[in-house]
Amino acid sequence: MSWGALVGGTPLLRLRQSGDGRVMLKLEGRQASGSYWDRLVAVQFGLLASEVPVAVSGRHAHSVAVAAYARATGRQAVLLAEAGDEPRLEALVGSYGLPFVSALPAGAVLLERDDVEAHRRAFAGWLAELPSEAGVLVLPAYAGLVQAVDAVAPGLSVVWVEDDFERRRTLSEDAACRRTQVAHREGLLLSPLGAELVDAGVAAAVQGAPQVIVLVPEGGQRHLGWW
Repeated sequence: MSWGALVGGTPLLRLRQSGDGRVMLKLEGRQASGSYWDRLVAVQFGLLASEVPVAVSGRHAHSVAVAAYARATGRQAVLLAEAGDEPRLEALVGSYGLPFVSALPAGAVLLERDDVEAHRRAFAGWLAELPSEAGVLVLPAYAGLVQAVDAVAPGLSVVWVEDDFERRRTLSEDAACRRTQVAHREGLLLSPLGAELVDAGVAAAVQGAPQVIVLVPEGGQRHLGWW
């Protein structure tokens, strides 16, 4: 089975003991490299001829997805060093064997994490996997995704939660409690961003939303020990 064939079809989990049963989590951590960014990267690579080399800048979940896709498909890819990179994902990106370079190689295409067209296509695929009764969506506010949602479905009811681009995140007291609660009640480990998203989803349900679907962008296993 190809790497691309593993993208999408992530499970939808209904919270049993939070949000009055009206909150469902779309678990993007079940993607091939472990995050929603696999959807974006599959689109980005699919729009390029197979012989075109690519580059990605910085160490974050998008870079991990690019590295995983390139290694699995034999595509040429490099990583550009970026000032202020979060070192937490350096080993993970490096484990895929992506070469580090200081400048964009001639002929290479830089894959941007805020690529609006790729986000539009990736989000459309994600949206197509949801049940028709989806009411309020809770989404991470990736810049490209915000614009893509406006283009794909401008009438959607969306609660946006600010993303931290993999930088160290300080959880609110409510989100920290929610993270512990979900771990004990549902057996699900959330990342810091995931905890904020789920907390926002439960709040929307408590306030009367008939159905809430939360895009949980990655699994909490990448953030063990990082609270």
